[in-house]
Amino acid sequence: GRFKGYVIYTLTLEERATCPRYCYHWDNCYGNNMRFAHRIEHGFDLEKQLAIEVEELCALYRGVIIRLHILGDFYSQQYVEFWDCQLDLYDNLAIWGFTGHSPESHIGHSIRYTRWCYGERFAVRFSNAPDWEFSANSADLYEPVKNKSVICPEQTGQTESCATCTLCWSAPDKQILFVTH
Repeated sequence: GRFKGYVIYTLTLEERATCPRYCYHWDNCYGNNMRFAHRIEHGFDLEKQLAIEVEELCALYRGVIIRLHILGDFYSQQYVEFWDCQLDLYDNLAIWGFTGHSPESHIGHSIRYTRWCYGERFAVRFSNAPDWEFSANSADLYEPVKNKSVICPEQTGQTESCATCTLCWSAPDKQILFVTH
């Protein structure tokens, strides 16, 4: 699709320290099985360094798509606004990821606003929000529904990787279901 040829970078924050306490996967987090993942401390210093690195990457490549957050989550409205600003500065930047925040929370409203402003360039899905079309839901809780949802093709071996699938950022009309890791 539109982001073919973009290079993929990922960002891993500390899980639980940045996640909403009500996250469905609080106790069985994906990070529980990632003992050696390099978790980056969140805050102003991170955002300052990210601004430098995003500028360098966007100058170096035709396009950059960043996977937020392998672990962790949006930790403040200001942090969501940081990514909004980066998208405004660089038209060859795109973001995809997931959030445990409710679409109705303060952070959820900021995420929805940024998605409204940038569309597919800010493809952040709400986790376990089945009433929202652009969501990512647990296959433990929900069954696939024809023409509405699909189990992650990477998890089921139908595709080699996220980069060869792209449904998470290119299929706004499909909910993605994930098997608990």
